[in-house]
Amino acid sequence: MTTVTLPHGLDNTQDRPSQRAPLVLGDNDFASVTEKVCRIVEQPVKETPLMWYVLFGISTSLLG
Repeated sequence: MTTVTLPHGLDNTQDRPSQRAPLVLGDNDFASVTEKVCRIVEQPVKETPLMWYVLFGISTSLLG
């Protein structure tokens, strides 16, 4: 997980009911957040580590 230091004035911890806090802070926008989340699911099978398949096989064999 990455920690981002916010410039002064982008603090979203203030409680102002009349103003909505920003959802995405820092250098990200909605598209970059979507890319980071979807990259895990959409990566090609050849990039999946072999250990993932080994552990997936062990865990599914424990299901019965």
